[in-house]
Amino acid sequence: MNKKIYELTAIIALVLSGILAFFDFKISLGILTASIFSMINLYLLSYTMKQILKAEKKNGGIMFLLSICRFLLLAAVMYLAMRFRDTISIIGVAIGLTLFMIALVIDAVKKKGGVQE
Repeated sequence: MNKKIYELTAIIALVLSGILAFFDFKISLGILTASIFSMINLYLLSYTMKQILKAEKKNGGIMFLLSICRFLLLAAVMYLAMRFRDTISIIGVAIGLTLFMIALVIDAVKKKGGVQE
């Protein structure tokens, strides 16, 4: 995964949270918080895939541990949203956690359409 996906995720998060800040600041803060955790999750996923492709002998224990860390990261951001309900919206967190998937779809469509940068 290249750096452009991270940049695209950050741009989508900033624009979306900037627009939603006029309506509800809690949702905007939830999007920003979750998008930070989402980019860390995307980095861990990228690192895991590189290790799988690079390894001659598959080390299932490390791959399992990295997958568990990714799920714990998602659980941590949901815990933060539930703990600080008056500051962070759970709806914003759900939107922020899916932003990297939207960035991946946009990147895949650009590559399939023949637009290479």
